[in-house]
Amino acid sequence: MITEGGSKRGRVITSYGPSGPRGESGAAIFGGKPTDPGLPVTHDMIVQGKIPSPNGDTLPPAVPIIQ
Repeated sequence: MITEGGSKRGRVITSYGPSGPRGESGAAIFGGKPTDPGLPVTHDMIVQGKIPSPNGDTLPPAVPIIQ
């Protein structure tokens, strides 16, 4: 689970895996077209802070609250 502060406060990842189109942000991060399939986000990426963002940074590591 990831929550963000500031203007993105309340955004949460509760599941992960490829789902739906890649979208504009996914295409900016990984290349390809926004209509290409989404890429998986793994548990390790979430808890180790390795989820890339469009600006070149990564989201901070998540603290699991339910294991």
